[in-house]
Amino acid sequence: MRAVARIHRIDLPRIVLIGEDVIDSLGDICGELGFRSALLVSGYKTFEIAGKRALENLRA
Repeated sequence: MRAVARIHRIDLPRIVLIGEDVIDSLGDICGELGFRSALLVSGYKTFEIAGKRALENLRA
């Protein structure tokens, strides 16, 4: 029997930034894209590491 390949689809955002401190641009980028609200999904550890900073930038 032949294995069935699984297909995964990921729709990436229109803007992808890679580099140091790009999280500080999060609010500006959301504004550029015309977003009026955002949903931040995070685990406890991730929130401690980067989520707080992301939330601050979204609120700014």
